[in-house]
Amino acid sequence: MIILLSPAKTLDLSEYEALVRCTKPLLMGECKKAHIALKQLSKLKLEKLLGVSPKLAKLNHERMQNFKTPFTKKNAKPALLAYKGDVYRAMNIEKFGKKEFEFAQKYLRIISAFYGILKPFDLIQAYRLEMNANTKSFLGSNLYDFWAEAITKQVKKDLGADKTIINLASNQYFKAISYKRLDAQIITPIFKEKKGSEYKTVAIFAKKARGMMTNFIISNKIQSPNKLTSFNIDGYKFNKKMSSDSDFIFTRNK
Repeated sequence: MIILLSPAKTLDLSEYEALVRCTKPLLMGECKKAHIALKQLSKLKLEKLLGVSPKLAKLNHERMQNFKTPFTKKNAKPALLAYKGDVYRAMNIEKFGKKEFEFAQKYLRIISAFYGILKPFDLIQAYRLEMNANTKSFLGSNLYDFWAEAITKQVKKDLGADKTIINLASNQYFKAISYKRLDAQIITPIFKEKKGSEYKTVAIFAKKARGMMTNFIISNKIQSPNKLTSFNIDGYKFNKKMSSDSDFIFTRNK
């Protein structure tokens, strides 16, 4: 079983304590190609590509200029500890012990527009790049085409004989995988809020819920998708009536 997550825009590259052995991204060959292309862009072109302020464009231009290998504990940080978006904050990573980190390293994968796919303790350096960025003028037609083959092969390898994917990634990132080639059972937990007489997905709450679900899987060492239906945190409950074999719907009336 593999759990898939999206990355986060917010990064924290401060000092850390690693409870398990740090590893290196497996798709560094492709990552270096992306880096070479991004490093050649001016601050103005980066600003347009990333859709950010001049200040953030300057920061990310500096990141690309300073990017270097090999990654070490001094110039990089494990992906799971570096990402600080809503999903990762909701995971309560600070409460993980060695067993939780080892489980995550084995079963959790993070899709990245810059690194391809990451294990939690793969070392990364700071970057900013969205999978839907328009890279047509300098890196193939788009990042989906650039990454699809490499990411799909790696996910297939990581799946092994147990071909079950728990998809907690956003649509933007999950589309980077040619999932039909995986011959896998794909289960997507979806979180909805009661709004009047209907249940609707609210982005900010859904992100936090995906983090809580990831924590639930890791903390309870879940390896059977059927056990996901017992998730009952922060008011969410499994809605059997709304769910299907591939979409597990969790609703709350908050």
